[in-house]
Amino acid sequence: MEIRQLRYAVLLAEEQHFGRASARAFITQSALSQQIARLESRLGTRLFERGPRGVVPTPAGDLFLARARRILDDLEDVVEQVHDLAHGVSGTLRIGIFGAGAGELTSVALNAFRDAFPRVVIAIRELSMSTQVSALLEEQVDVAFVHPLFVESRLETLPLLVEPRFAAVPARHAFAEAPELSIQDLEGHLFVTAREGTPAPWRAFWSCEDIWGAGSPRGVEMDSVNEGLAAVAYLGAVDTVPESATRFFPHPDVSFVPLRDATPSTTALVRRRGDPDPLVAAFCELTVRTAERHRGLVPSATAPAS
Repeated sequence: MEIRQLRYAVLLAEEQHFGRASARAFITQSALSQQIARLESRLGTRLFERGPRGVVPTPAGDLFLARARRILDDLEDVVEQVHDLAHGVSGTLRIGIFGAGAGELTSVALNAFRDAFPRVVIAIRELSMSTQVSALLEEQVDVAFVHPLFVESRLETLPLLVEPRFAAVPARHAFAEAPELSIQDLEGHLFVTAREGTPAPWRAFWSCEDIWGAGSPRGVEMDSVNEGLAAVAYLGAVDTVPESATRFFPHPDVSFVPLRDATPSTTALVRRRGDPDPLVAAFCELTVRTAERHRGLVPSATAPAS
């Protein structure tokens, strides 16, 4: 069933005459007749009867036309809203980014949004381990690229990609030249841990407490990727990071080694649940679509589980 067939049926009901309806539709009378016949065949019932009063809807046709008019009205509203957003709306969209965001996909998503909404100003806010949730809840940012290792009913999560995890180890450590490591190889080492105030599941995931149990690794608290890498380089700590961080945060005194048995890292776009801002909705929709089409730009990334 096609939108144009809905329009043709509505025109025919209004004119009650194939000739006048086809003229309004700018098609031939035979073409209009064929489209109506295909629509009736698709529905399995007649929508119109030819009689002394002209072409009139059947009872089934009346029901169908009421729904068709509603669909066409809704479609027109959507088209107007999209046009207004794309060509007339201005404002500021505040985007929070933790770490490498969505890797190479981040710039593609932002460029797509800028092309679609050239009058909207994009403000980038760097998020730390302890502010990635509060920045959204306190409306300091409108949407954020984060690793959604937390449970918060006031936020909506839109997964974008999944990628492997790597161990970050001191460049002079014996592990630095290993082709790969196991989570168990890191047990007992001084670990980078997220600062107090970071969601507990998030802290546990990156420092492997979800495997060893809370409090098992000795930890040194940090609040950002750069602080964590400094602890690895200068304090002899170890950490786990998503693969994209190995490209976006190179450090001369840190080596990154694949972890063969670590749970992969998920990157998502997160927004406040029920946020009425159309810019937020448009950015989320565009970014999800961009991820589906261009996820391959992020090496080793895979689609999140549905």
